Amino acid sequence: MPGERSILLVEDAPTDALLIQGMVEQALGPSARVTAVDRLAAGIECLRAGRYDLLLVDLSLPDSTGLETLRALRAAAPDLAIVVLTNSDDPVLSEEAIREGAQDYLVKGRFGEELLRRTLRYAYERRRLELQARRRAEDVVLRTITEGCADGMILLDERRHVVYANPAARRMLGGSPAGAPLGFPVLDGATVAIGGDRPDAMIEMRVAEMEYAGRPSRLVSLRDVTERMQMEMQIRQSQKMEAVGRLAGGVAHDFNNLLTVLLGRAELLKHKLDPQDPKLDDVNLLYGVGERAAVLTRQLLSFSRQRVDEPKTVQVNDLAASLVKMLRRIVPEKIELVLHLDPEAPKVCADPGQIDQVLMNLIINARDAIAGDGTIRVETAPATLDSDATRGMPKALPGAFLRLTVLDDGCGMDAETARHIFEPFFTTKSVGHGTGLGLATAYGIVEQCGGVVRVETAPGRGARFDVFLPVSGDPLALEFGPEDLRREMGGSETVLVVDDDAAVAGMVCETLGGCGYRTLLASRAQEALELAGAHAIDVLVTDLVMPEMNGTELARRILELRPEIRVLYVSGYTEVDATPAPFHGKRSGFLQKAFTPRSLLVKMRELLRPL
Repeated sequence: MPGERSILLVEDAPTDALLIQGMVEQALGPSARVTAVDRLAAGIECLRAGRYDLLLVDLSLPDSTGLETLRALRAAAPDLAIVVLTNSDDPVLSEEAIREGAQDYLVKGRFGEELLRRTLRYAYERRRLELQARRRAEDVVLRTITEGCADGMILLDERRHVVYANPAARRMLGGSPAGAPLGFPVLDGATVAIGGDRPDAMIEMRVAEMEYAGRPSRLVSLRDVTERMQMEMQIRQSQKMEAVGRLAGGVAHDFNNLLTVLLGRAELLKHKLDPQDPKLDDVNLLYGVGERAAVLTRQLLSFSRQRVDEPKTVQVNDLAASLVKMLRRIVPEKIELVLHLDPEAPKVCADPGQIDQVLMNLIINARDAIAGDGTIRVETAPATLDSDATRGMPKALPGAFLRLTVLDDGCGMDAETARHIFEPFFTTKSVGHGTGLGLATAYGIVEQCGGVVRVETAPGRGARFDVFLPVSGDPLALEFGPEDLRREMGGSETVLVVDDDAAVAGMVCETLGGCGYRTLLASRAQEALELAGAHAIDVLVTDLVMPEMNGTELARRILELRPEIRVLYVSGYTEVDATPAPFHGKRSGFLQKAFTPRSLLVKMRELLRPL
């Protein structure tokens, strides 16, 4: 018993208490400090309030007698060495007291200072060794169970200090925390950020109350749920975007019907006016406003993925100029957005909405890489790629390409990060600031178009993304003036037009009729079936979304009557259940609203080309 000894004496007889206190002080020397109380309740209160090395107790007290006294004190101080002092020389009681946890049993009046000194010393050492042996055994069991566990396991004492941490917990906490207080609240079922080397790491906690080395303890299990929470967040974000997309698609559907009529009537009116008519300026202004509204609607549908892919010959310079104008609103003023578009840049065959999405994702990625002032540069230029340059892109063939480049002077990336940037859900952004889908989506679109994506980057030196898209060789990428429409795009076929919007159907019939087509008009599916049965038709032009029957089902029914016809589906948006799948092979096509008379006529000639 090195150092100061603190002894608690529970004795109700004042004379015996003074005698025993004096003997203890004589036996253990001046370093012994004895606290005497005369009730069991007072003894328990002392044990809860302070720390003692030894407990001397008389089993017969005013508020408790016999072994119940010993049991109550042992429960209050499970690790303390206890010596029983009693007037009863009862061997049976002595054995029972030892079994209940006493280290020794002394009969009053039969021991002196030397015996008391040895008894107290041996009782203390024996109890200390018992606790050490028990703790070693418990350590062996605890380590055997937890050392190989993938979850972190931490044993805490009553003060929330770490008694033991398994290897997984030490990795999570960034070191060995044994002996130190835990740096975060301990709550069963809670998910906490533990800080350290991984400030964004989220740990799920489970807590079990237990006894360790005879004292109340808590075993805390820690599970790293960072990846799971990020996945849940990505799913929630995806669901939210899907809901927004459905809402946007519904709004755009109605809006596109209006724009189809607006653009169609404006173009038809342009053809009827004399080139010198002053009203032509107003019509051109109206047409330009309608086109800008149609572009915004297409972008909304594209970003919400509520439109069918519609590859066509497009001028990327025009798409880039239009999109960059829109994106300036979400790029901070301190970041300069520069366009350098080569007028010799060739046209490509791609869905305009998908090109918008690729460029938008690259520009937003560049924006997020710039912390302060900076520059984002968008370039286009013709390019030629050989077989070495297209290796690794299975759909890309050597030849002529358009190069679309997005450069930034942001933070850049190291080589390891750059190797993973096109993987789905890989992101370097903090939780809540990115889904990891933007670049993966862009890569998939470019690959689907038969293109190539390259990235050059280094830490602190920004990033350069080069997108190579194959040049279009489509002969229909011609621009016709009003006087050429009937000659170049006209026809004599019979066309059945089905649309529940009378203004849209009227514009389509007038456009086709003005270029030589014979048109039949139906506003309901049943009316269309009757007309198809009574007339020899060459082409069915049908809206996809209608009240009684969608366009896909209507086309299927009419194709059973007239399998040789061509089908042109039109719609302001397409939900999954309305999408024609398959599109009747090469005998069908799709035209996204809002469309113009010119685009309708071009699509008709594409559809009617010999197979």
